[in-house]
Amino acid sequence: LTIPGSIWLPNVGAASLEEEWVNYFTTALDAQRERADAAPLVFFCRADCWLSWNAARRAEAMGYEELYWYPNGVDGWQASGQPLAPVCPQLPAHAERATCEP
Repeated sequence: LTIPGSIWLPNVGAASLEEEWVNYFTTALDAQRERADAAPLVFFCRADCWLSWNAARRAEAMGYEELYWYPNGVDGWQASGQPLAPVCPQLPAHAERATCEP
């Protein structure tokens, strides 16, 4: 479960990314910008998870703007009484496909 309306981009917060994961991340961010050009990109995971911080910093280094990090993540969202929604990861073509039923 996650924050409603969000997308799950796995592995993009790793300390280093192989080229195919960088391409996947860039493609996903570009697609979000096409959908909502003026909307900020908000990065989060779970509380005490630094992967989203890494992903936000990586996006900044790639030249993306209007970036925010939500450090409390899904845990903080839920603790504040906000609803959660099911989600499956948006996997790139090169990744192994896992079955996901939100």
